[in-house]
Amino acid sequence: MNPVTELIIGIDLGSNGLKGVLGKKNSRGVEVIALQQIPVFSGVRKGVIHNIEVVSNGIKELIN
Repeated sequence: MNPVTELIIGIDLGSNGLKGVLGKKNSRGVEVIALQQIPVFSGVRKGVIHNIEVVSNGIKELIN
């Protein structure tokens, strides 16, 4: 039998930067495996993406 690991990822696109969290499901809920923050000040303002290229590059950096 091959156990399946269920991973959960969350990404926050904020005005002060991009934040990501990686978690793994377990019997008690979710265990946080990794946290990452990338400062991206010119990509998002007041909840609106103003520079898609900056945000896209930030997400690529966040998940690598």
